[in-house]
Formats: sequence, C-alpha cells, structure tokens
Amino acid sequence: MSKYATIISNSTMNSTYKIADYARNDGTYSSPALTSSSALVSTVGGRVYDGDTVTVTKEDVTKRSNGTTYTYAYVTDPKAGKSYWIDFRALAATTMNGYDESSYQSGISNGSISGSFVIVKATQGTDYVNPAEASEVASTVAAGKKLGLYSYAETGNAISEAEYFVSNIKSYLKDNPILILDWEGSALTQGPTWAKQWLDEVHNLTGIRPLIYMSKSVTSEYNWSSVAPNYGLWVAEYATTASTGYQSNPWTNNDDYGAWSTPTIFQYTDNGSLSGYGGALDLDLFYGDFEDWDRLAGLAY
Repeated sequence: MSKYATIISNSTMNSTYKIADYARNDGTYSSPALTSSSALVSTVGGRVYDGDTVTVTKEDVTKRSNGTTYTYAYVTDPKAGKSYWIDFRALAATTMNGYDESSYQSGISNGSISGSFVIVKATQGTDYVNPAEASEVASTVAAGKKLGLYSYAETGNAISEAEYFVSNIKSYLKDNPILILDWEGSALTQGPTWAKQWLDEVHNLTGIRPLIYMSKSVTSEYNWSSVAPNYGLWVAEYATTASTGYQSNPWTNNDDYGAWSTPTIFQYTDNGSLSGYGGALDLDLFYGDFEDWDRLAGLAY
C-alpha cells in the first residue's frame, strides 16, 4: 500500500480560530501526511498550543492508504511568526470572513478571492432574478465556500414574494445555503408583520429558518420581538465610507440590537477591497464556524 495520502478536496477561506487542546489520532499536532515523494507539506514539532488566535486561509481534506480521512487547515500564526498546516480538530472557530454580491459584481471569480462564505442576491419582489445568480453561485460552490442566498423585499404580498424566492433557489438547496430576507428601502413601510410572514413561509417551504438583514438603526425603530426568537439577524453598520479589507472587530456605536442580543452576521462596509477583485465589495463577519453556518442551513450535527 502507498505511504502517501491523497488530497481529495481543497478550498480557500479566511476565518479566525483559536487553537484548542486537541491532539490528532496519533497524539501529535502536525501537517498532512506525505502527498508526494518530496516531503511533508510542513511540520510543527514540539509546539505547545495555548489558545493562540490564528487565521485559516486554506483547508485540505486528505485520504490515507488505510481509508482514513483528515481535514487540515493552513494557518497564519502571528505569535509563532510563521504559517503551517494543522489538524482542523485542533481549532475552535471564533468568526468567519466573507462578502455579499449581486448583479453589480457580475463576472466575479469567487475562487480567486479570500473568504469563507459568499452571500448572493437571488430575487427581488416577484418579478426580478439576479442575472448573475447562477454564475455567482457556481463560482462560490466550486471554490468550496459556504453559500448564502437572499431576496430583496418589495411591497407586494409577503407570501407571494417568499414563494417566488423559494421557486428560484430550490435547485441550490443541495448546496446547503443559508437564506436571508433583505429588509430595507420601501419594504420598511410594511413593518415586522410582513417580514415575519415572509420568514415563516420560507421556513415552511424549505425547513430552513432564514436570517433577516437590516440597518442597525432599524433594529430599534421597530418592534421585532415576534421575529427575533426564531430568526437571526444580519446587521449593517458602517464606521466610515473609506475602503477597507477584512476586519476582525468592526466598529459599532453600541451593542443594542433591539430584540436581538447579538447579530449572526455583521456587514461593516460597502467599500471593501480584496485581492482578486477590482471593484468594491460588501464585507461581512460571521460569528461562528462552518458547523454553525451549516446549522443555519438546516443541517443537523
């Protein structure tokens, strides 16, 4: 039998983790097994992992000759002053970085941009489908990133808008997306009752509990007590209009989110700048890890 492991998948990401006290099956924290006759990808020997905060930029899944699979993360460790591979089970996620896009980013190559997730606009009201949706979703999935899909609310019938959204995105449910209602603009005049009808209907049709997106000010301008217990918050609040990259602790003027104790996702700029794309992007911070994202997508652990 070959002594080498086979890489069966790989993806780019950008997430913040803390190193926890978890050894691999063989009792060590080390890099993936040999994947060629050259050498180990890297080895971390004799290091004590004490809760250092690291950034994960790549993930590889390997399969060894005995059939055992391992998932490894490539981390940048400021305290150690180097980057290395580590068993993913030694990491505890704190946040994930990502961005959202619509037809304005048509032609974007999500595999060329760092980030752990991409949220794509799907529909608006009952008569608009993002013409770049299919390519943006395909690019996200091919890159191994987590997927989100949202509908921009209008002022029509809430049930009809929910049905239109689900009809459009049902072919993507196999990719385990989280679902979101974008609540801004003219839709604000409809109030929380309309929003809850939409959220309930999407949940009934898909089994997934959507999030709701809104400006930070809207969380306190309306009474969301009927929505918050069952539907998470994606909040938007910008400190400045200046261009920025990913932020691990974005500014907020206070920690009051109305009926929500904390947001699930924080959008902190609409002028984000990331290598691999020449235009501006909305940048987002997700408070959780891959499993938390999957739970929001309706997967059980």
